[in-house]
Amino acid sequence: MKFPRRKKIWIITLLLLAAVGVSLYFYFRKRPDNIVDVPLGVEEAVIVTYNSSPIDPIPYKWGVALNVRIAEVQENDGNRVYDIRYIVNRAGDYDLKDYFRGSDGKPVAGFPSFHVRGSDKLSKDIESRIAETESDKIVLHAWYYETMTTLGVIWVVWLLLLIFWGRKKLAVVHEVVRPNTLADEIRRNLALLESGSLDTAHQAQLELMIFRQWRDQQSLGEIPMAELLLRFRADPEVSAAYTELENWLHRSDRTTAAKPVADAVRARIKSPVVEKAAVAS
Repeated sequence: MKFPRRKKIWIITLLLLAAVGVSLYFYFRKRPDNIVDVPLGVEEAVIVTYNSSPIDPIPYKWGVALNVRIAEVQENDGNRVYDIRYIVNRAGDYDLKDYFRGSDGKPVAGFPSFHVRGSDKLSKDIESRIAETESDKIVLHAWYYETMTTLGVIWVVWLLLLIFWGRKKLAVVHEVVRPNTLADEIRRNLALLESGSLDTAHQAQLELMIFRQWRDQQSLGEIPMAELLLRFRADPEVSAAYTELENWLHRSDRTTAAKPVADAVRARIKSPVVEKAAVAS
């Protein structure tokens, strides 16, 4: 498919704008307010009031994404106030209530959710603590993820344009391979005849094959052999080759080589034309 130059420019412009829009979306998208960002490997604390049965942390397992422990429990007007400490080990979103169970081993009911998000970057709280020890605050925006997203979209667009834009169909010529024919078999036996490796029995078979080939070339049909030979003697196209072949095959005292006979017969053998078909791809 061919597009006008102006239309191509418009399409490329729209694709680039789409790539920039996707990058801006991922950068400025609004994050939920009820998720707390915490750095990986740093212990954080949260106070939870829960007035139901006592709770315990789920036993620690190797490779778990979130480790929790209860630092202190206090009674306040019939409610239990838990000082919970947790460490996020892997980036992702987690809910602290999923890491507790009742002291009797049953799942807790009504325990409040507390969502945290593990981040491999420093949280704002940690950044502010570090900034307190510095006289000047230096903030460097790497724009790594935004840049990689934009480059990825541009690369995909470029690849699609490279594959499909203005692609021309090429005509591929496929040669139709024909099967081995009677003419091919005659030529192979004529070569053996020239080399002297064709015995008397095979010479007789070669003679019959030549007669069948000439009969088919002239569309003579199934006629008696005697009448067929008479037609060969009278036919100006094959009469000379027929006479040479018969004189050489049926003489007991052969003094001439087989090559002139083979050449004369070979010149009167017609082969099917090899067909070639152009297929668009």
